[in-house]
Amino acid sequence: MAPGCVKMAVKLLSLVLAAFCVHGCGDEVDDPAQRLAPGSSPPFTLVSTQPSPDQSDVPRNADIVLRFSDFPDPATLFYPWVSIGPRSDPVPFTSEVRLVDREVRFRPHRPLLAQTEIVVTVSRRLHALSGRPLGNSFRMVFRTGFALLPDAPVAIAPRLAELAGPSGIFAQRCAQAGCHRRDEAGFAAAGLDFAQDPRSLREHVLSDRRGGLDALRWVDVGRPEASYLLRKLLAAQPEAFVRITGSAMPLAQPPLSSDALRTIETWIRMGAN
Repeated sequence: MAPGCVKMAVKLLSLVLAAFCVHGCGDEVDDPAQRLAPGSSPPFTLVSTQPSPDQSDVPRNADIVLRFSDFPDPATLFYPWVSIGPRSDPVPFTSEVRLVDREVRFRPHRPLLAQTEIVVTVSRRLHALSGRPLGNSFRMVFRTGFALLPDAPVAIAPRLAELAGPSGIFAQRCAQAGCHRRDEAGFAAAGLDFAQDPRSLREHVLSDRRGGLDALRWVDVGRPEASYLLRKLLAAQPEAFVRITGSAMPLAQPPLSSDALRTIETWIRMGAN
């Protein structure tokens, strides 16, 4: 082979390897492994409820918790697809999606009526983040008592300075040389450098949008269920089917533990400070 051809082949090989590294660590290229094909994930089903069906003497201000087999899509959690209240008299509610635990907590705006049958219905319009609809609609009935639960203690919010500090989750699992830490050339995968100072890092993740499907922010303050950072991390969990662009994170490492993911989820929910 002529010397010129050899040089050209080496140059092309270098470009291919560089592209592989960028796309493996970043999220700019759609990953076929994350696309849903028919039969590629199990049905989206309800796993458990709290309270349980037919339970009586339920506190009037207790959360109504539904746990699913996959991550519920927050965009599908509203009336009339979800209805809660006495028969033929649904009440307004808010929903808190806890993606790590694959559950939704519904909170009526006011305490429910005492000694009343409460009907909870969910239609197949409720979807998972994979895009799959709920396998079957369901309906359950429980009965309230007279009691009211006391206010829950105020939780302590995690701080970004701790998460990105030397022993923090982001430093230990994300700020790896060649990925989410700037190298000598100033490159960090997806432009996300977890080794920078916390103030700059926070400004970056709160303003930059990622994910070609929905163009979500890395971090949407107060809404971990809509934060692309959490979705990228959840996509690496066993039997997880989350529509993302690129590879699940962390790349070529074990997935983050449920406790670590809950810490990140709580950090986002409580202000991402």
